[in-house]
Amino acid sequence: MPAGLRRLVAGTAVALGLLAGVGSPALAAGSKSSQLPIPLPIPVPPGSDSGPAPGGYQQNDGKGFWNILPSGENGLANGPQLAAFLTTGQRPPHSNDQLAMYGDLVYATPGLTAADIPKYFKDASFGVKDGDVERRYSPRSDVTIVRDKGFGVPHIYGSTRAGAMFGIGYATAEDRLFFIDVLRHLGRAQLSSFAGGAPANRAFDEEQWQVAPYTEKDLEDQINKFPRYGADGVMLHDDLVKYVAGINQYISEAKLDPTKMPGEYIAINKPLGPDPWKGTDVVATAALVGAIFGKGGGGELNDAAVLQAAQKRFGLKRGLRVWKDFRSANDAERPTTVHKARFPYELTPKKIARGSLAIPDRGSFKELDTASGNTSSTSASASSSGIGGLLRFPGAMSNALVVSGAESQSG
Repeated sequence: MPAGLRRLVAGTAVALGLLAGVGSPALAAGSKSSQLPIPLPIPVPPGSDSGPAPGGYQQNDGKGFWNILPSGENGLANGPQLAAFLTTGQRPPHSNDQLAMYGDLVYATPGLTAADIPKYFKDASFGVKDGDVERRYSPRSDVTIVRDKGFGVPHIYGSTRAGAMFGIGYATAEDRLFFIDVLRHLGRAQLSSFAGGAPANRAFDEEQWQVAPYTEKDLEDQINKFPRYGADGVMLHDDLVKYVAGINQYISEAKLDPTKMPGEYIAINKPLGPDPWKGTDVVATAALVGAIFGKGGGGELNDAAVLQAAQKRFGLKRGLRVWKDFRSANDAERPTTVHKARFPYELTPKKIARGSLAIPDRGSFKELDTASGNTSSTSASASSSGIGGLLRFPGAMSNALVVSGAESQSG
């Protein structure tokens, strides 16, 4: 997976919950229905506060946890806010107020102590201190969301498990609606058709399709099989239904209230915003997460083709030696950071079990070009509007080191 994509995903809770940076939801026993249809959103008056009373600061909390979200809790920039940023540089509230803390961490060593943690990480306790409530609201009657003044983090209280899951979905959409829309398209290898056919977007699509080429039926089958795992599977299915309903509740509100709609949709010629969410969107995003963090290997087929080519040219034994010389496995000459320690990796077993060596039939391997050369009208329109750069995802690693040519020459 391209290195820049690693910054697209911070983690998941119910596949997407942690993208909202939510605290641990207060859960109560809820429904275990395996009903497939997604409940229709129920309009709630703005500022409604009809939900359960929130608990106090650190009530039912494990205590002692700290975290940081450098990109900021708030990932929403509506049309006016996006215009203000492009003209004046002004950012929406809570969009980057954690960045400086985390950025300063690199200057705190050596000498960093436990007492210094609050300088670089924020309190991750569940619940909000008295006087630190920025906003309290209930998107429906069985859930209350409280956001703190310091960083705008949502603390979600559900009087039922269903309410808590609904609240997680709603808060996720509040903070990351456009971002999770990107993820569900990329999980299907459809980022180019959504955000434009820039080379980086096509490369993301190509690599995702190579790793997880799921059809829509494949995604649906994964959901339909949840009940096979007994009570836990039924509960997971019901959690998914309620979580998706929370996202769709917010989408319905955003279509009626432009201040809730991310301005990026205008940039990609989708002023009406996203299509409703589906359970398969969560599975597609989970496939993307798996492709980034759970992928191991992936180049076996290409390696096998190289081995066959080497053996064809140099003979079976010599060709195998040539292939092993180029193979990325355990390298005895590679330096390690632990003195006089060995870390064997991908060692060939002394005795290979009969039938366990998978080699394709000679001549049967054909490279498939999964990338499309077409550039969609979306990309052209975004570029012509002057904000196309916002839709080009990073291609560098998060810890990249940049050295100017002038300095390197003078040095």
